[in-house]
Amino acid sequence: MASLRQRDFEEQKVEIGVLAARRENPQVSLRNISQRQTTSMSSLKMMVVPMVMMGVSQSGIDLNEPTTQHYIRIMFATAQVVVILSYALIFFKIKMKSDVENKVTVEKKEPFGQNAGETKSEEMTHMQYDTSELKNMLYSLLVGFVITTWTHSKWGYIQPLLFQSIMQPLNLATHAIFRIHVLGQADQQGDLKRPWKDDKPGAMFEDMKKKLDPDAAEKEEKKEQKKLKGAANKAAVKSRR
Repeated sequence: MASLRQRDFEEQKVEIGVLAARRENPQVSLRNISQRQTTSMSSLKMMVVPMVMMGVSQSGIDLNEPTTQHYIRIMFATAQVVVILSYALIFFKIKMKSDVENKVTVEKKEPFGQNAGETKSEEMTHMQYDTSELKNMLYSLLVGFVITTWTHSKWGYIQPLLFQSIMQPLNLATHAIFRIHVLGQADQQGDLKRPWKDDKPGAMFEDMKKKLDPDAAEKEEKKEQKKLKGAANKAAVKSRR
């Protein structure tokens, strides 16, 4: 009983401290809430696939049954149409808003050439940035559609159709571009402030790795210094020639 009372007392102190912090600096509070929401969304998306598999196995649904596969194909096709129509709506909203006054600095890595791997900064208007992000999302959708339909037609796998039918609308609904241009949420703070963080699995694991490793920032800085030295040495060799 004493331990329970002590724990309740500690929880009350934490709540009081949070309320005080919110009164003193409401922007910090909102940012922390937004960060927690982003983390919960990412965790939810990572849990969708195992939850679907568990639900299918426990409900006794036979994915090999022709009728079930027919319904899954319809669901997959419907999801593609809904997402593409949503992209068209977002594109229309971006053009209507035409935000060319506000700008954002984006860091991009060179994928090819002699400067491959180097990070370059580029300034873009909000309209340019949102359009670029929407194009990347459309490209990812098309690649996923081609791979999923090819594996289904080649080997008859039905699970990828089911997963994509759920994940693609979920990814769209939780993406910053949808929340800003369709839901009308403010884009000046939290996870909606540009540039947006990449919420793909690889990026999420990389972010978790950085949080777990206290020396991650220092290691990343050393890597960048090595790249810069390598580029400088290449330039020096070229100039001598």
